Amino acid sequence: MKRIIIHQEELETIRKGALNEVDRLTSKLKDTINSYFLRFKTEDVHTWSMYRGNPAHTGTAGPTHRMIEGKLKFTHEIGPKVNTSPIVTTQHVFTAAGDGNEFHCLNLESGELVWKTAFDAKVTSPAATSWDGFVYVPCEDQHLYSIGIESGLIRWKFHLDDIVLNTPCVDGTNVFLTSREGYLVALDATHCQLKWISPWESAHSEPTTGEVNIFIGTYDGCLMSVWQGSGDIKWKTKSLGKATSSATYHSGRLFYSLPESDKSRGYLYCLDAETAKILWRHETIASLTCTSSVSRDNIYFVAQNYLESLTAEDAQKRWRFGTETPIRFCSTVIDQAVFITTKAGIIHAVDTETGKELWSKELGAGVIGSSAYADGTLVVSCEDGKLYAFE
Repeated sequence: MKRIIIHQEELETIRKGALNEVDRLTSKLKDTINSYFLRFKTEDVHTWSMYRGNPAHTGTAGPTHRMIEGKLKFTHEIGPKVNTSPIVTTQHVFTAAGDGNEFHCLNLESGELVWKTAFDAKVTSPAATSWDGFVYVPCEDQHLYSIGIESGLIRWKFHLDDIVLNTPCVDGTNVFLTSREGYLVALDATHCQLKWISPWESAHSEPTTGEVNIFIGTYDGCLMSVWQGSGDIKWKTKSLGKATSSATYHSGRLFYSLPESDKSRGYLYCLDAETAKILWRHETIASLTCTSSVSRDNIYFVAQNYLESLTAEDAQKRWRFGTETPIRFCSTVIDQAVFITTKAGIIHAVDTETGKELWSKELGAGVIGSSAYADGTLVVSCEDGKLYAFE
């Protein structure tokens, strides 16, 4: 057999070539996986896996043949001190419980407890789930916990040196957080590794993601676009007003709600997500405090006692629906219905096309956060210490 001699320089060349090929294949695999992840941002997803339903915060749960008729399906005791809204997947409901120190996983069909986890600190914000079977829970002990959906076991906990201000935004294997001190943080969820942290101290709202960017509202009322991979700022608007909500991303556009200082009116902005150019600004009849919902190129927003709908393209008025008491939280759009909850504890189902009420349900207690939806079930938490599921 002929002896083959490979010099160190040649071996190094082969090694570098092999690593380059690995990088190329890895990049190709990531592109393929990311194209799959993009489906989780569309209104065709039948789940409410995080704040406002998905990473783009559209507030929608897609078309369905199982419309909600307002029939009570089950209730679950969560405790009167819980102040975070639930999230829902096609099989489970996730909610804080007890005095806020417990986290419960329920069966979506029966409402039975699947598992629960106790923490040494309160859950600070709604959790978020990922496509690969984990739920991410922020707590007051300055940790973000990753828990297996099926097992209920803690996979890892990440110490932030600050309290997580808002609910996490999970996009693929990336988890984006904002801290109380105003930092934007990106984690690799698979390995529990810090990818980057912003050098500025102005992040205020929940992070919203587009294809390659993160959109964040700042303490000084600006809207900012940040590269997902590096955390570098792509653009930042001038101050638009007092920040009160996160942005909604839909079809290359951003929708951003801001109230005026006199509290008697507000403005809804539509910006080009690529350039930050303001495409239109709509003045509302009352102040805005909630993130908008976007579905089928129509936008739905809450202005105190009113739910209004405009065309997303040019802000043409479609209809306006009024309630006797203020609407407390953001709307939830499920196919042909928009769901809102009032301060008096009433759920209203409104037709998306006509703005006419389909039905209403009185709960007797104020609702905590927006309603969540998956697989024909609408879930809300109330101040009476109960979680309610309707079908």
